[in-house]
Amino acid sequence: MLAHACIPRRHAPFLVKPSRNGLNALLLEGLSNKAIASQLMLSVRTVESHVSHSLAKTGCRSRLELVIWLMTHTPMQS
Repeated sequence: MLAHACIPRRHAPFLVKPSRNGLNALLLEGLSNKAIASQLMLSVRTVESHVSHSLAKTGCRSRLELVIWLMTHTPMQS
């Protein structure tokens, strides 16, 4: 089952930093680490590090689980 080990919603506000919202938005769009790094003028390693830390903080085991977690636990910007 996807997202089985991810942190429950009640903890969500503490896990997603506003400074990473742009990166998370691009992650939600399905962009690769390289594409995200290019758009945000970051190194690929910085993006990899963010994704890795987000996986650890949420308890998600894959990028797909993380994207599903972000979709269900963070407010959508219009």
